[in-house]
Amino acid sequence: MTDFQIAYKATTKEVVIQIDGVALPAGFTDIGKFSDADTEAPDTDNSVAFNRVKDALYIENGVGGITDMSRVTITMWPQSVTVTPATVTIEEAETVQLSATLTPANTYGNEGVTWSIDAETYATVDADGLVTGVAAGEATVTATTDSGALTDTCVVTVVIPV
Repeated sequence: MTDFQIAYKATTKEVVIQIDGVALPAGFTDIGKFSDADTEAPDTDNSVAFNRVKDALYIENGVGGITDMSRVTITMWPQSVTVTPATVTIEEAETVQLSATLTPANTYGNEGVTWSIDAETYATVDADGLVTGVAAGEATVTATTDSGALTDTCVVTVVIPV
């Protein structure tokens, strides 16, 4: 179960939906919360999110003068990040490009990921997710969303070339 926070920015009439507990973007005010347990089926078309935002705006008596939802831009903060591949084997000095996919794709602002690695003795990772084998061993590469709320990993095994 995931809890979400609804926030509103009156100056631009934007609404963001993000995982509860993450700091609000600048200029946004918390106007409500909901849980994905509120529905029996996945919110594939964002209709649940839309209705929760609509309810939150109307409960606030037309926050910012909003009475027509067609004039509101709703953007979701990422609900998940997935690193691909999840595991990979490379040789020393070989490279492999990892990718991180945020879901949903239409996330707020320029939310991206920061790459890190736990064992630079065996491999390195650059800011774009390019992994380079250094020496035989195993390392875990982590992609962390800019908000810091979500992570996923890839286990990299580096082998000696034959």
